[in-house]
Amino acid sequence: MVAAVLVTGACRSRPPPESAPAPPRDAPLRLGEPGRGATAAPDRMRVKLDLDQLRMLVQQHRQMNDGRAPAALSELPLERVFYPADLEYDAASGTVRSRAYPDL
Repeated sequence: MVAAVLVTGACRSRPPPESAPAPPRDAPLRLGEPGRGATAAPDRMRVKLDLDQLRMLVQQHRQMNDGRAPAALSELPLERVFYPADLEYDAASGTVRSRAYPDL
């Protein structure tokens, strides 16, 4: 009788364990990476927003600092940047580019 209770309890179906959500990405998926097709349009838009925001911030920094561009992007507020790891910055020219979308 005790064995039947133990077996019955073990046979109950349990819900599958919840999988943890994927951590947010710090860069868009690159060409050839799995999932790139599904994320290309949203990633491209996020990169464009990042670049527009940072280019504006570089311009504001220049206006407030006698035409000097920031020495590094870390001098700018990056809290709202979607993909900070995707950015390339040339301090000499103050140019911000995307590694994944160099055409933007």
